[in-house]
Amino acid sequence: MPSFALLLFYGVALESPRYLCMKGSKSDALQILEKRALVNQTKLPPGILVFGRSSFKDEESGPSEVFATELPGLLFSAILVDMVGPKQPMAIMFVSAFIFPLPLLTHQSAVLTTCLLFGARMCALGTFTVACICSPELHPTPVGATGAGVASAVGRIGGMVCELLFAVNWRRLSM
Repeated sequence: MPSFALLLFYGVALESPRYLCMKGSKSDALQILEKRALVNQTKLPPGILVFGRSSFKDEESGPSEVFATELPGLLFSAILVDMVGPKQPMAIMFVSAFIFPLPLLTHQSAVLTTCLLFGARMCALGTFTVACICSPELHPTPVGATGAGVASAVGRIGGMVCELLFAVNWRRLSM
């Protein structure tokens, strides 16, 4: 029910300037950045708005690709939690999210790579969903909030380090 309440604010939400630049609408992106600067009571830095297209394919994935990988994970976790409770599904999905990418340590075909990454993302999302839903039942609010904050920070740092290592290895391999 709270998710449906978000639909009321759909018209108020501004489009992403990055998305607008990617679609070639730099003037609209600049207008949105100016609105945000006005709300934040600041000025935009001087210069021109530049957006460079990346050569990485995952930059161009749209909402349908993201939705296609998230929905099965949510459904799978909901069914497992309903059948056996939260503890076992979380453990199963943690282990599965670790096992799915292991074959990618060696070169695999594109189809197998896509399937393994799909499975890993599905299980990781399912684990996170179960943890977010069930942790308030298991831990007091301060402990759960601290744990969720630390886990989120570690995940973000891991994502940044992963992107950096990918870029370094990409440059090294392309030379």
